[in-house]
Amino acid sequence: MALTDSQNAPRYVPGDVLVIDLEVTEFRGDALYVVEIEGEALIRYVQVRPAGLYVYALSGIYEGHTIPRAALRVLGLVTYANTLRRV
Repeated sequence: MALTDSQNAPRYVPGDVLVIDLEVTEFRGDALYVVEIEGEALIRYVQVRPAGLYVYALSGIYEGHTIPRAALRVLGLVTYANTLRRV
């Protein structure tokens, strides 16, 4: 999957290619996932917190939020990212 947004910048920017394991459809631990939020597929970090799972993007533009584990819909796990930048 080639990124088209900068929601996880500066680590991942448009043009970076992410390899996603679509067989992972459940939370397996703190990592970068493709999740469904309000009907939209998004690439988000998911982290265990005492109140539930904290879902956030790196850019800080979008506020992270805590959700119950049962409410998280995982569409895949990001397993590799090619972040080769052009000069």
